[in-house]
Amino acid sequence: MKWLLSLLLAGVLSAASHASQIITLNQANPTLSVEPTDIVQVVGVIQHSNQGQCNFTFANGSISQLVIPGWSSSGGSPTSFSNVVLTGVNQIQITHGTGSMLAVTLRVTKTADEIASDPVVLPPVADGIYAVTIETSTDMENWAPAAPGDYLGDSTHRFFRVKALRKPDTPAAAK
Repeated sequence: MKWLLSLLLAGVLSAASHASQIITLNQANPTLSVEPTDIVQVVGVIQHSNQGQCNFTFANGSISQLVIPGWSSSGGSPTSFSNVVLTGVNQIQITHGTGSMLAVTLRVTKTADEIASDPVVLPPVADGIYAVTIETSTDMENWAPAAPGDYLGDSTHRFFRVKALRKPDTPAAAK
């Protein structure tokens, strides 16, 4: 029970150290400016009627569009998007057809020169050996092994995670 409390407390403290905001873009507030170093995550989208889109303008001037198909009262249901994560964005703007409704909810996390992640906690019991690894990804879907050290910043954003995996067939500690 102690280790569960420690894990929960570590998660709360870690979450408090990240300056994150939840912002909803809609007809009254269709545009948001952010810093290119911010991490922008789409956490929800609701669209009614005509097609809409969310335009992400990057620091280099390129634009990516998240096209959101519409639905009608004669059938279908609202479309929801999530797990779209971007960095390098300067501006986000929604557009939609006349008479339609579009709302896009974003989580914007401010970053600093030093970025800390949530802690990885091993269970406080001697029940085996754990392999602790660092992995890197440019899309948060495909992960590859990484080593601690220096990494150059570039236009391809790089994500890191730490994993702890109990090795199979490791002897349990004597009781």
